[in-house]
Amino acid sequence: MKILIFDIKGTYAHFRKFYTTASPLTFAFPPRTALQGIIGAIMGYKKDKYMSLLKEAAISISLKKPIKKDRITMNFINTKDAPMVRLTNTFAVYFLGLRKGPWHEPHTQIRLEVLKDVMYRVYFSCSQTKVMEELKEKLLKHHSVYTPCLGLANFLADFQFIGEFEGKLRKGMGNYIEVITPVRIDITEETDFLLLEEGKVYLREKMPVQLNENRIPEEYASYLFEPNGKSLKVKLREYTEIENIGNIVWM
Repeated sequence: MKILIFDIKGTYAHFRKFYTTASPLTFAFPPRTALQGIIGAIMGYKKDKYMSLLKEAAISISLKKPIKKDRITMNFINTKDAPMVRLTNTFAVYFLGLRKGPWHEPHTQIRLEVLKDVMYRVYFSCSQTKVMEELKEKLLKHHSVYTPCLGLANFLADFQFIGEFEGKLRKGMGNYIEVITPVRIDITEETDFLLLEEGKVYLREKMPVQLNENRIPEEYASYLFEPNGKSLKVKLREYTEIENIGNIVWM
């Protein structure tokens, strides 16, 4: 199995948790769906197509820097009770960003939780040789068709190609395996799957795995990870070994 590895980094990132509303919270790392979007932007896939084009691809991620969160205030256009002009019985125009009377402000401020100074390592493999070759070429040339971003359009991402490596699928055999990526809990052994180690923090996130063409989640999964980028020792049914890199599991 050929695996392409590259790093992505940025000053800020926000990967909105699907269950937050008024005060958006962020995942600690991009879900598989967000990684599909980043790879799709580099490849030039349309936003309504990259989900299906990369559905069968194997993707994973590891943390290269500890997770740091902060809150910033952002101005958004206030769409509630915006001034309206009705042109016909079925067609009306809303003037967003305009004041309507003394009780309607044109903008609203939202407290946004963000990630600061982020850096992740992405692992990508696909059975389609053409996709692998095109992505490798773009990573080597540091070229992308669309500008990749870290969750929001104004949080721009930079990327750096690490290399192409050979990966081998291994069976867990009931042993604790040291893994450098977040671990899907549903692929671990049923009992005593985690070896707790001193000096490590263990967190869990539930994330979407795949979106359909209408951008509706088709599947969710829970992931176990160490927010400082340290490895986990877990019992797995199977994992992928990358020579000179470490052991990973796919998201």
